[in-house]
Amino acid sequence: MKVRMVQRGKHQSFIDDDNGGARVLSVTRITAALPKDALINWAGSATAEYAVNNWAELDGIPVGARLQKISKGRYESRDAAAGRGTEVHKIGEKLLAGETVVVPPEIKGYVDSYRRFMEEFDFHPVHVERAVYSQEHGYAGRLDIEGDLILPDIQAYEDVPRDEQGYSRALIDAKTSKSGIFGETALQLTGYRYADTMITGEGKDQVHTPRDSVDLTAGLHITANGYELIRVDSSPEVFRTFLYLKQVAHLAIEDEGAELKALVLGRIPPPLMAEYRLVKVDRSAEGAPF
Repeated sequence: MKVRMVQRGKHQSFIDDDNGGARVLSVTRITAALPKDALINWAGSATAEYAVNNWAELDGIPVGARLQKISKGRYESRDAAAGRGTEVHKIGEKLLAGETVVVPPEIKGYVDSYRRFMEEFDFHPVHVERAVYSQEHGYAGRLDIEGDLILPDIQAYEDVPRDEQGYSRALIDAKTSKSGIFGETALQLTGYRYADTMITGEGKDQVHTPRDSVDLTAGLHITANGYELIRVDSSPEVFRTFLYLKQVAHLAIEDEGAELKALVLGRIPPPLMAEYRLVKVDRSAEGAPF
């Protein structure tokens, strides 16, 4: 298995060149197979919020157009949050590379929080936005941040290895959402952690190297008012769960759920089915009373 990352605008996909260019399941598509109760609840509340906040504007347009605007209204806040997160990630990547950045006023608080994290944990990036894949288990993805940091010298982190200078290698995923870090982040980081190969370089210059090991995994929740670094479980037991989820994702997501649809084999006709026909009969000749 030899995976190649293909970038198309904001999105990337992973192709297995050793298997005729077949698409490889990504970590994000695998975790997309998880139930999203919180997302379902958000869709309802965001739609209602849009309708209330834009009541006067909606009242002045035809009912059909009003319904269409309300049904799509929730995406305005989602897209705004996604755009903000993308900008924070881009500037954060430059900060990690040691570059000087010009920060738009609307995300200054987020960037300040990012900078504080780097200073307060003495974080030194090693890999940023790197593609990784598992030859053994057949999945791929692009990790967010991997680097060395100083952990608090307390009992809670005695199990985490440290080098001679006291640093630990951390695999981190940064989130700018309001909701923070969920178990889904742990599964996502677990997939990245146990990938065995990393891709460096771009395009035809992509180089495939053995994957580094890491000492811990964490979600970095960044807000305009601060940050939290949340340790998550990425043990071998969690990785086993991730592989189960990969099987579910392959069944339910790939090719628009073709394998799941294929489980329905077809209608079985009843072997003893009787057929009935209505026939008009002239009974007058037989003296019938009707």
